[in-house]
This record gives sequence, C-alpha cells and structure tokens, in this order.
Amino acid sequence: NFKVFQGNEVNLHDPWPSSFGSTQYLLRYMIPVTANYERSKISDEKGNWFCMPQSITQKPFFYLDYPMLVNYASWGLVVGHEITHGFDSTGSLYDFEGNVEEMWTNETTELYNDRIQCFIDQYDNIEAESGIFVNGIQTNAENTADNGGMAATREAYKQWKLENNIEIDSKQRILPGLEFTEEQLWWISYGRVWCNVHQPGIYDPATYGGVHAPAIARVNGVVQNFQEFANAFECPINSPMNPENKCGLWHN
Repeated sequence: NFKVFQGNEVNLHDPWPSSFGSTQYLLRYMIPVTANYERSKISDEKGNWFCMPQSITQKPFFYLDYPMLVNYASWGLVVGHEITHGFDSTGSLYDFEGNVEEMWTNETTELYNDRIQCFIDQYDNIEAESGIFVNGIQTNAENTADNGGMAATREAYKQWKLENNIEIDSKQRILPGLEFTEEQLWWISYGRVWCNVHQPGIYDPATYGGVHAPAIARVNGVVQNFQEFANAFECPINSPMNPENKCGLWHN
C-alpha cells in the first residue's frame, strides 16, 4: 500500500520516530534525494515501510517521457533497494507489521551469512580511490540492497513488458542518435544515477564512517555480479567487469 504524506499530515515540528534520530537529520539527509527504509511508526501507520521523497520521482531518476527501461533501471532500482532492506540481517528481525519477531530459521541465517561473505570479500577489493579500498563489512547492508534491488527491478521490468505486450529485440537501438542496445542502455541508465563529484580522500577508512560505498563501487560492484552486463558489453571472462565468481543473495 502506498500513502502520500503531505505538508498538512506531516508536521516537521512534531516529534518524529526515534529511528529518524532528529528532525534536523530528516531535513538534512532525507528530504532532498534520499529514500529511506524503516520498521517503525510514522503518523498513524505501523509496519515495514519506506519513504520515497518527491525529488526521486524526477530527473534523473524518473521521467514519464523516458523509455520505461530507463525508469526501471534508475528509479526502480531505488524502490528495489529499499524493499531489499526488509530482508537483510536487520529487516529479518521484524514481521510484516513492524513488530520485533525473527522471521528466519537458523539454517536460513547461516545460508544468508555465507552469501553475504561473498559481497564483503568482493567490495573489500574495490578501489574507491588510488590506494583506498571499500570497507566491505561497513557498507555490507547497502551493497546487498543495491544488488538485490537490481535483481528485483530487472524482474519488474520484464513483467511490465510482458503485461504490456512489448517486445524489444536485444540488438535493437531504442533511442535515436544513441548506438546502444536495450541491454546496454539499461546499465548505462543505472550508472548515470551515481554520477557525482567528491573531495579527494573523503573515503579514507580512518575518517569515513558512512554505510554507503563510494559511487564507483555502487556501480561496478553491482554490474560485476550480473552476467547480463558482461554479455551486453562483451566483457571477457575474468576481466575486471566480468569476474567468474559472482555474488548473489536473493538471485543466482
């Protein structure tokens, strides 16, 4: 179920759920572009929910005149990312109403941890800057959400094409003036979301405490795990963007 919280429903001067930390946190980090997954109560709503700020439903994430694959590869990825958080090591501790209740068996937890280790090892070896590597443990929850979100939005796009009787040949160029196939355009659209500029040294492990990997890792780390990317751009096996060992959590 989706609900739009408007100004007369959400008063920024009223107390907010403790999970937000503070109204200042919400104003500074969440409202502009950041989606957020929560397992707490907001307004009169209780349960597992995620917030999609209106700014994410605009360019470059979403635009009605974009080909739908562009929207699915960008905005759809964000939706899939937040949903995946409901099935990570923290989300598994809550039921569908947001009550504390562990959902997984011990066997499921062990299998989950085994698969998670693959992501940790992978991202530990991604170089954020010259000589600076990603902390795979520190960024693990967000990395797996990126990968799970990609798998989810790709399935959603396939379902959308099926429901709308849309067939696109894998070699067809679908945007005039751009010599990219449907599959190539998908991955380019995903990578475009993470275009940014940052100060040198910002990801120094001695000072960086963020849970999100650098943008270059959020792009490369995901595409390395999808054979469809390697096929689209003809990356040789065991080349940097097509490692033989690929990580998967909720997809193979």
